[in-house]
Amino acid sequence: MKRKSFANLKRAVFGLMTAILLMPGMKVYAEGEHDGRLTDRTEHTDKKFDEWEYSRMDRADYDKIVESIDEVIADAANTDATLDIIVGMEDYINEVSRNYSIAHIKSDLVADDKYWDDEVQFYSDFATDISDSIQVNYRKIAESPCAQVLKDRVTEEEWEDILEYEEMTQEQKDLSSKETELSLKYDVLAVKEYKTTVNGKQYTSEELQKEYSDGNIELADYMSGDAAILKAKNEEFGNLYLELVDIRNKLAKSYGYDNYAEYAYEEIYERDYSPKELEDYRKAVKEYLVPFKDDMTMLIYGEHYEEMSNMMNVKYTEQECLDTLREYLPKISSDLLVSLDFMEDRNAYDLSIDAKKAPGGYTTSVLGYNAPFMYNCASGNISDMETLIHEFGHYNQMYYMTPDSWYYGKTNIDLAEIHSQGLEMLFMDFANDIYGDQAEIMKMNTIFQLAYSAIEGVKEDEFQYKVYTNADGLTLDDLNKYYYDVATEYGGTYAYMYSNSLYYAMSGYMDKDVDYDWISVHHTFQSPMYYISYSTSVAAVFELLDVILDDRDDAIDTYLALVDKEFQDDFQETIEEVGLNNPIKNPRFDLYADDLSYMVGLVDERSVYESYPEHEPTSYWGEVKPKKEKVSEEEDDEEKDEEKEVPEEEDEEEPARGRERSRDADKGGMSLVLKIFIVIAVVLLIGMIVAIILLVSSSKKRKKTANIPNQPGGGIPQTPQYQAPQYQAPQYQAPQYQTPQYQAPVQQPVMPGQPAAPAQPFVPEQPAAPAQPFVPGQPAAAAQPFVPEQPAAPAHPFSPEPPAAPAQPFVPEQPAAPAQPFVPAQPFVPEQPAAPVQQEMPSWYQPPVNDGNNNNNNV
Repeated sequence: MKRKSFANLKRAVFGLMTAILLMPGMKVYAEGEHDGRLTDRTEHTDKKFDEWEYSRMDRADYDKIVESIDEVIADAANTDATLDIIVGMEDYINEVSRNYSIAHIKSDLVADDKYWDDEVQFYSDFATDISDSIQVNYRKIAESPCAQVLKDRVTEEEWEDILEYEEMTQEQKDLSSKETELSLKYDVLAVKEYKTTVNGKQYTSEELQKEYSDGNIELADYMSGDAAILKAKNEEFGNLYLELVDIRNKLAKSYGYDNYAEYAYEEIYERDYSPKELEDYRKAVKEYLVPFKDDMTMLIYGEHYEEMSNMMNVKYTEQECLDTLREYLPKISSDLLVSLDFMEDRNAYDLSIDAKKAPGGYTTSVLGYNAPFMYNCASGNISDMETLIHEFGHYNQMYYMTPDSWYYGKTNIDLAEIHSQGLEMLFMDFANDIYGDQAEIMKMNTIFQLAYSAIEGVKEDEFQYKVYTNADGLTLDDLNKYYYDVATEYGGTYAYMYSNSLYYAMSGYMDKDVDYDWISVHHTFQSPMYYISYSTSVAAVFELLDVILDDRDDAIDTYLALVDKEFQDDFQETIEEVGLNNPIKNPRFDLYADDLSYMVGLVDERSVYESYPEHEPTSYWGEVKPKKEKVSEEEDDEEKDEEKEVPEEEDEEEPARGRERSRDADKGGMSLVLKIFIVIAVVLLIGMIVAIILLVSSSKKRKKTANIPNQPGGGIPQTPQYQAPQYQAPQYQAPQYQTPQYQAPVQQPVMPGQPAAPAQPFVPEQPAAPAQPFVPGQPAAAAQPFVPEQPAAPAHPFSPEPPAAPAQPFVPEQPAAPAQPFVPAQPFVPEQPAAPVQQEMPSWYQPPVNDGNNNNNNV
């Protein structure tokens, strides 16, 4: 059998999702009932998570497998022995993968645990070394009399890769190891406490916020102090990033690339498009989607600001989220329930709230056990439900992967994000039942976040590309200026709402024309050049949305086809094969913005279809009607007379979800309906009278009961808790599908004499981008923990509860790391804070109202 995913063996450090298929304790999991739309093609472990084995491996065991390779491959008669060596090497790297994955999960469960951080570092270096050795031995076999036994296992392209492979130099191995070390240092900084001095006392950002909200310090002191902390972070994180950029560019150049950005696109992520091919795509995002984001910002944080605040106060427990997911998955396909059963049965998830955990959420595959693992550092509110839906899209897809994808770690991150974001879009139909009173604002927020992801994916990619292609003499000031340029270009009119730096600068407390908030995007440090996949996958989801608008059943079929195809082909080829438009070749952001605007009620009709003559102009909301041209009053009267003669059945309807629309009908038709209604009403009235008589006569024999479901979180019925066994896994780490972690925008402080800044949009924490796969002949990038999915959200997390002072953006919910807190060399004493610059604020900004208890109530 041809191993289509053989090439991914090259990515031992970041991408390998291999599995030992003959391992004991494996079975096909079929406890659930399939509806046959997805195929369960792989054996999965029957062990629970706490039974998964972990150990440090010894290089001597690998050396024993290959000790006789030169002698064996010298004779063409030794094909069987050669095959044994090939399988032995592959199984060994799979075991490395298993241990690597488990080490990553354990290190995230306790973010400042040095033991597990050391284990991650060990396996990053070990995997690089073993993977390189395997590639060298593959080339030996390919040039030997036994070459055919290897050639039969790979594709032609992979065969060429083997023949061209060059052994890693010691310098390349050292650079790879250093990159892993620096990447792990980012996690340490992320949980470090930073302090500044205000009025002779030291404060963290959280302490400053509390002191201000309690009325103990002035707003000027609060903003000056918080700006000082942000600047201190920027300096420390910035110096770390400058080191990473230097190391990565040296690594890329050692493989013949001009810079790391081009190297990552081609070698790490194996994309079927280049940065230069995205020129039209970027232009379309800026032209159509950024203005839509502006409109949504005004809609959500103006007209619907109170609903947004209420939404964030809705509490959700872990079990409520899981029960709700279980209730609605079968409405899409019972096949999805099978993978959920497996996840719960094996305890292959951790969705708990724990200050010790690393921030973010992700889904990763633990190879060797053929089992995905879902991780989320939960918040306990409604965002956890959104994150679970998103992450389960990844989990379900991984569960149904082919044996080759498990064994060789084949993955395509552009396709991977479709599985998660597409499930979010399909779940919007259940929002009314799931979210109750919060349904409409949740749907708006989901649409907003998808649009935001598409924009952020391009923005962050453009920033990183600029950094790696202009690295000579690069300084921290350059980084801050580069980010300011892209933040303002893609941020739209309200860019300051998505950046603490821009907000503080606008208010006179920080330098202008710079933006420090890039330090909160962990992908930039740990999964470089990953972000664009959030955008391209969202574009594909927008194509799926357009199908949903036309025919939901057809859209479900298309979505399940994408899951079933998994990563067998490249992104563009797969999209076209399932019948969707290719958004790389033909970006249709004008159509996407039109669809989205119609869904949320920004426009009354979808009007872009005239640009797409092949497109069927139908949807859930009814047929799209062309706008009437202006006519004279006389012509208009004639047209109305003609309309009266149109039979009732030919009259068109245009219902709209989430809002009422009027329906026109001729008077005669309405009269007939009225008559029918009266007849029905009379019949019902008689029936009610009879029923009441019968009810009274039997009241002594009956007992009324009423089951009132417990509906926590705005209408989510509690279903029985599904207790499942725990699951196991040995082997090496698969790429973690990390969605850009939405660090919801921070509520900006209220400026004296100015209305309060709008609460920042809530962005669900999504899994981090996948750790970078190791590329043959390339130093394996440090395996990065699978960190959240979806682009780093606006710098300011949405803070629904008072006080007005901003919830600080980059303060992960983790216990402070043992690292020494930042203490400025000189106690920070805010200079006379410059009077905040008066800005023109949107009319919907409202000042805080003091309730008399020193608590600011945001309006």
